[in-house]
Amino acid sequence: DAFLRMIDADTAKDAFKMLAEYNYGKGEESAEVFDYEKVVGSEWKAYREFLKEYAPDWFVRAFTAKNDFHNAEAALRQKRLKLSDGVFVEDGVFDKTTILAAAEKGVGLPKELIAAIKKCGDGFDEMTGSEISLEFIKAYYAYTLKTVKNATWKDCLRFEIDALNIACALRAEDIKTLDDSIILGGKLKKDVLHLIFDGQREKVKDLVKGTPYQKLIETGFEEREAGGALVGFEQAAESHTLSVLIKKRFESEGVIPLLLYSNYKLNEIKNVRLVIALKLAGADGESIKKRLKVCYA
Repeated sequence: DAFLRMIDADTAKDAFKMLAEYNYGKGEESAEVFDYEKVVGSEWKAYREFLKEYAPDWFVRAFTAKNDFHNAEAALRQKRLKLSDGVFVEDGVFDKTTILAAAEKGVGLPKELIAAIKKCGDGFDEMTGSEISLEFIKAYYAYTLKTVKNATWKDCLRFEIDALNIACALRAEDIKTLDDSIILGGKLKKDVLHLIFDGQREKVKDLVKGTPYQKLIETGFEEREAGGALVGFEQAAESHTLSVLIKKRFESEGVIPLLLYSNYKLNEIKNVRLVIALKLAGADGESIKKRLKVCYA
């Protein structure tokens, strides 16, 4: 309801003012609409502190790892290309201003992150931007799979990996590109990805029938054959974790309640960014509503 009110506001400025009504972005009350990232950043910081107080240490490290790995890549690019601080996102466990220095000394960071920085730093001039990003993505999933101690969360991570590999199989120009891009840790074998690349729709369907991958892959095939972007595929892949957790929403033991809430929180942050950015761009209300992420049930 809050997001629908924001979407129906006359201007982006009016929508932005509503955030203060919800006490959103604590400590950034003076920010203007074009500073909405400051408000989002403040909300993330408050949530990160909440996690540090109430969640197990491994949960905090795993849930904020994506920010750390993104910022490590950004720090490497900034150092080589003299980019602005706008390439960074909010801090995870580590301070983004010191993350690269720690990696260069080989201490203080996860070994997967240190290895990615070293490999991409040594090969920076020869590697493409997408190759560098892929190394950090591979390192992120290797680290997070090792860190997560909950079976449901780990299964969702494996699905994320498989979805990325499927997307690559649907888009790759050749088998070598696909093989070089495969992220380890998923459940789908390379042979299945090769069949997807080759367009062997019926063979793939038989192999994944009755699994969560069936509908996802069918959507991917349909969108590829239609010649469009994989919009429906990516939406289905992104919503998988939350759909799994919602089914477990009445579980009161372990980390599932916290994991569900954390994923809702991420979607809330994405929705704030989406609504304000699109209203600033002059998008109509209906197109914004269609893009909203699932929020609290």
